Amino acid sequence: MEITTLSSVEESLWDSGNDTKTLGVVLDVLLDDVADEGDDPQYLDDLLSITRHSPVSTDHLDAEKKAYFDYTALIWKTIWARLATYPRFEEFRDVLDFDYAQLMNAMRYAFLLRKHPSIMNMPEHDTYQPHNMHMVINGTIDLMVSPDFDIAELGDLRRVLLLAQYMGRIGNLVTTWEREIREKDYSSGVFSLALSRGIVTLEDLIEGDQQNISQKIRASDVEETFLRRWSSFRERILRLGKRLKTVDVSQIVDGLDTLIQLHLGSRGLK
Repeated sequence: MEITTLSSVEESLWDSGNDTKTLGVVLDVLLDDVADEGDDPQYLDDLLSITRHSPVSTDHLDAEKKAYFDYTALIWKTIWARLATYPRFEEFRDVLDFDYAQLMNAMRYAFLLRKHPSIMNMPEHDTYQPHNMHMVINGTIDLMVSPDFDIAELGDLRRVLLLAQYMGRIGNLVTTWEREIREKDYSSGVFSLALSRGIVTLEDLIEGDQQNISQKIRASDVEETFLRRWSSFRERILRLGKRLKTVDVSQIVDGLDTLIQLHLGSRGLK
C-alpha cells in the first residue's frame, strides 16, 4: 500500500488512507478465496452482493458460511465508514463504486474460468484479471485524501493506474503460476498465453499434471514475454507522466520498481 501511494495524498491522512486500502486487500482475499474454489456460485453471488450497498439475506447459509459472510460484510462496511470521513469522498464515490464493480467482475471471471477452462483467452484475462491487484481502487481512495489534485487530470491518471495495475499483475502472475497448477487455478495470464501459443493444451490443464505443465512453460518464453510487457508499460507511464502536474508519476514508477523486486524475491514463498 505504501510504496504505491500517490504523491498527492495529504500527509495528515496518509496513514489512514493506507489502513483503509489494506482493509480493501483483506476484502479482496476473502472474496477471491471463494471465487477460486469454484464450487458454490450462489455463495459467491451472496458475497459479491455485499458490495451493492443493499441488504442481503443470509437465512439460507449454514453457520460457517454465515460467519464468513458477516465478517466480509463487516470489512466492507468499515471501509466505507472510513471513506465517508475523507474530504473528497462524495466527489469520487461513484468512481470508486465503478472501480469495485470491475473487481467483482474479476471474481466472477475467475470463478467461471475454473468451471469452464475452455473459455480461457488473453483478451478476457487482460480485461478482468488485473483488477484483482487493486491499484485503480487504491488510486481512487488516494484521491479522496488528495485535496490539491486537479480533477482535470483524472483521465490521464487513470490511464497510468490501469497500466500500473497490469504491471502489478505481471509481477504476481510470473511468480505464482507453478503453485496455481496444484490448485487447478488457471486464472493467471501465464496459462492463457501458453494456451494461445500452443505451448500447453486444454487437455494438459484439465489433467493437471504439474510436472508436465511446468516443464512446457519453463521451456518457453512466456515469463519473458510478460516481463518485456512490464518494461513497455513502464515507459508508457513515464511518457504519460509529462501530462500530470498534481501527481508525481516518477514516484509511482519507483514504487512499481520496488514492487516487481518484492514479487520476484518472494517466488516460491507465496
